[in-house]
Amino acid sequence: MQRAINPTLFSSLTFIFALFFSFTTKAQIPPTPQPNGFQPVIINDAARTARSLPRADGLSATDIYLKEQERIKQQKQEVEILRQEIDRYKTATQKPPTPLRDTNKYKKDLADFNNALQQLKNIQAGKHSLADAFFVTESIFGKPYLSRAEYDNILNKSADFIKKWMKANAYDINNNDDKHAAIQKFMSEQLSIVETQTNNDGKLTYKTATHQPFFYDYDDYQADKDHRNFFVTKCLATGGGQCSSMPKVYLLLAEKLNTPAYLSYAPQHSFIKYKTKDGEIENYEPTSNWRINNLWYQENLFISADA
Repeated sequence: MQRAINPTLFSSLTFIFALFFSFTTKAQIPPTPQPNGFQPVIINDAARTARSLPRADGLSATDIYLKEQERIKQQKQEVEILRQEIDRYKTATQKPPTPLRDTNKYKKDLADFNNALQQLKNIQAGKHSLADAFFVTESIFGKPYLSRAEYDNILNKSADFIKKWMKANAYDINNNDDKHAAIQKFMSEQLSIVETQTNNDGKLTYKTATHQPFFYDYDDYQADKDHRNFFVTKCLATGGGQCSSMPKVYLLLAEKLNTPAYLSYAPQHSFIKYKTKDGEIENYEPTSNWRINNLWYQENLFISADA
């Protein structure tokens, strides 16, 4: 038995089919796009154009970027420096306070300094020798290279050696020029003398005594590590010195031989001056055994004519 088709449904299906058929037969496929037909798409073109325009200061965008990076870098460095300063301050404030000085030790040191000052005043008044002045000054500083007995012994033996050498080499022991010449040889050359000794049996024996010259000590010659390297006691004890201590040794030997000599100063330097029998002022360098005129000092040590 066959079912009858609903006329309304049939009409609807027929309409849909006809509509679909008309679209599939009449629609056309669009052509494939070609590159030469593309158009650029610019987003925010006005801002882009503004960035590309030259600035009044002539800086490009790259220059501005690099300049900003440099500013940021410098700012970070300044902040780091400030941080380090703060850390150092914190560290310093966290250290335990410096202990108070022992009052008894301070009183003793003060008494020693006052005593040394009085001794120097007495020396200035002519009551003591230059040897006393040097030893007092170095002793109050602390830890001189020689005791007072050793100091005096070296100076006395050195003066005695020079006198014997002068007699053995026909130098006039009473002539100041000869004394200065002998001191200069003593400081700069190896010298020998023959000494006599009386044995227990009464017989005389002869012994040669040799003196070695002083030398320039280049080890810490500016006394940066140890201030005592400027000391005359160090020069006498070791034979080595520099332009601070060696002229002082010369002065002490001249004092022992009773001949005038003067310590003269130049910038960062000192040397000896003495008057000859002709009345001329002689300049002598104990460090190098040189005699240099005043003009050389003026030109090379930056000394003005007025000075």
